[in-house]
Amino acid sequence: MKWFKHISDSINDPFIFSLIEEFGGDGYLVFFGVLEIYSREFRTEDDWKLTEKLSYFRHNLLISSTRFKKILSKITKWDVSYNGDIISIYIPKYRELLDESTLKKLREREKSFRKCSGSVPKTEGTDIDIDIDKDKDKPLPLVADKPTTCPHQEIIKMYHDTIPELPRVMKWTPKRMKHLQICWMDKKRQSLEWWHGYFVKIRGSDFLMGKSNGFRADLEWLTIEGNLVKVIEGRYDNKGEQESQIDAWARKKKAEMEAQSGAI
Repeated sequence: MKWFKHISDSINDPFIFSLIEEFGGDGYLVFFGVLEIYSREFRTEDDWKLTEKLSYFRHNLLISSTRFKKILSKITKWDVSYNGDIISIYIPKYRELLDESTLKKLREREKSFRKCSGSVPKTEGTDIDIDIDKDKDKPLPLVADKPTTCPHQEIIKMYHDTIPELPRVMKWTPKRMKHLQICWMDKKRQSLEWWHGYFVKIRGSDFLMGKSNGFRADLEWLTIEGNLVKVIEGRYDNKGEQESQIDAWARKKKAEMEAQSGAI
């Protein structure tokens, strides 16, 4: 999404003012900086959250991790969770800030999903889980959708066989089924060969395999559409000996700021 609605008088909003009063310009920067990143990454899909490395926010906002997390803790209207070095942010009222084009797409997607849901089980208000260990030979229920049915059981088995170091799937809940079904809806991903290549790529990432910061991906995390796209785009690829472009940009900005500070 290219833009979101911004209230021109927001600096006088009591909550924004309290952030600035306590943290100075960093309070304003974190609030609207995260909103900009959230807007750029936003996808019209169920249960979408902005999920990024802590270092990504640190480099983009040029703020320490400790201070960033402290400011986030004050924004209680957002749903913020941590998993090792990964931060997930959900903004419940973000829909009110959507531009008309994105809002229209969201409504059309919701309408289309209701019409094409077929035998997709309802995820609201149900605690039904599928226990894989009870009967490993028994096929998992499949979710009917167009144009083809997602082979949940085969993909889970391929995940276990290709990257056995990652957490095994013990329960395949309706929510997890829904995530995988959404990923499968992309025609490019409607083959087991594609998923094998995806899991091989994951195996080559030290970060996703838990070799760097303690975070280890699992199949649920890997089949959330937003996370899958980031993996494909190389967001979690190993850096190697050369620093990433974002690290180089952060160093340059820091040097420029220090130079300006010394000139004053």
